[in-house]
Amino acid sequence: MCASPRNGTRSPAEGPVKKTRVTIRLDEEIVRFFRSTGDDWQPRLNWVLSVWMHARLAGMNRGTKTGDYMRRRVEEYLDGPRPCWGELQRLKDEVLDAERAASAVRRVELDGRRGK
Repeated sequence: MCASPRNGTRSPAEGPVKKTRVTIRLDEEIVRFFRSTGDDWQPRLNWVLSVWMHARLAGMNRGTKTGDYMRRRVEEYLDGPRPCWGELQRLKDEVLDAERAASAVRRVELDGRRGK
C-alpha cells in the first residue's frame, strides 16, 4: 500500500517513517486551505511535499524553470489578481442568482405569450 493523505500508511517493505519536528512559515492561504481539509491536514501537507520531492527526483519537475515562470506570472500579475478566500464561491453564487433571475424572466415571457 502506498502512502497517501487518506490512509497515511506505507508498505511493510518501506518501514516506519522517521519524523522530524520543524518550524516553518507558510502563506496564510496555504495553511487555511490545508486546515479546511480536515484534522489530518499536517500529514496531508507532508504527503503533498513528498509527492513534489519525488516528482523532482524523477525529473518530472525540472525545478527553477517552472518555478521562475510561475513566480514571474504572479509577480507581474500576468494572470490577473489572485482571488481572495471565499471570492470564488461568492462569484459562483452571483452567477447562479443571475441564471435563476434570467430563467424567471423567460418563464414570465413564455407565460405571457401563452396567454396565462
